[in-house]
Amino acid sequence: MGSNPTRPADSKTRVLEKNSQKLENPFTRKYYPDSRKDVMDGKIAVRPALSITNIQVETEQDPLKSFYNGIKSKETKEAYTKTVREFLFSIVELQGTFEKKAIQFVEYARKNQSETKQLLKNYATYLKQRTEKPRTIPEYLNPNTVPNKFKGIKKFLKMNEIPM
Repeated sequence: MGSNPTRPADSKTRVLEKNSQKLENPFTRKYYPDSRKDVMDGKIAVRPALSITNIQVETEQDPLKSFYNGIKSKETKEAYTKTVREFLFSIVELQGTFEKKAIQFVEYARKNQSETKQLLKNYATYLKQRTEKPRTIPEYLNPNTVPNKFKGIKKFLKMNEIPM
């Protein structure tokens, strides 16, 4: 019988169960090439060989890379990128491309947390003003979309370890 008691194991499942000690985890092999094998409960377990002395803190990591690593869905990544882009391009003091503006904003936000909070409040006020405009003009913003505008920004801040 297989792992599901309502369905009997087929021949492939039996072969995998028989050979499970010989299989290696491809994730472990790819990300932890210096892994070691331990025998636990009669089974071989592949464990990463981690070392405290080899830890390197990535302080200068690309903020957009950190941001994208925290998002699984392609659609969510596109939507969040759009909202973060709108936010960063609304800040007059940031110069350059989207990537450069992201780096500049993260550096500023880490040094000036209270000013960053005020900047986010000002952005919320700006979005609220857009919701009060007539529906016929292009700057109009549906009030139901305002929280969605902040989801991408909050994720960007969280993934870059900027407390808010």
